Amino acid sequence: MASRHAQPIAQHAAEFAALYAVTTFVFTRMKLFDTRPHMAAARVASAVHATITFLRAAKLTDMHTLASPAKFASSVGMRENTEADEKLLHISCGYFLYDLLYIFLCERDIKFVIHHLISLTVWGTTLNAGRGCELANCCLLMGESTTPILNAWWLAKQAGHERLARGLSRIFTAGFLGVRVAILPFYVVPFANEALRGEDLEKRVGTLRARLWAALVVLSMFGGLVWARSLVRGLLKDLRKGKRQIQAKPRAKQS
Repeated sequence: MASRHAQPIAQHAAEFAALYAVTTFVFTRMKLFDTRPHMAAARVASAVHATITFLRAAKLTDMHTLASPAKFASSVGMRENTEADEKLLHISCGYFLYDLLYIFLCERDIKFVIHHLISLTVWGTTLNAGRGCELANCCLLMGESTTPILNAWWLAKQAGHERLARGLSRIFTAGFLGVRVAILPFYVVPFANEALRGEDLEKRVGTLRARLWAALVVLSMFGGLVWARSLVRGLLKDLRKGKRQIQAKPRAKQS
């Protein structure tokens, strides 16, 4: 990665680490989230990153181009990254570097390690190429749209607010399925086709980079589909559990 990008990325990584440390201290002093205030603090940092990057990506994305998946696929790399585009990627790279260290030290979840490495690779090569921000902006816009709800769900569940957690889980599941299953594949497939078969993108960003982006976004898409399957299974299990509880109440009253 170009040296001019290293300093702002490191700065944002330090900012997210500081947010995590302060939030952990506050949760610990207030005796919140039992023995896992550090995990709750990590979810707060995740929600902050998701909110910031989603709003910035929405501002930077050309919605007229995004309205057509084919037009979006052919638009990647058409223009040079702007200062605002680079700022967004600096923020996100900083967060993923901080969170990657957190995962290695605290949670060791291989799924998130892979997700973060994919994101860092795409963001980093986009910064180095000076082009391709359209792809990164789209991924952040869609990928981070449901993350704050996921974090709120986790926090509500850990705090013992079961009813709120159940409602948030269903909202998140619906939103995640809508974005990752019903929408995102219609953008990933045309882009991958453009990157692997078209010559325009290869001329703009290079053959190796175009094929790397195609492989990584397809891998990320399939990861989302696997997670979507787990979410549906969890939702169905929760619905069956709720139905059994409702059916048990009349019997309890009769006894």
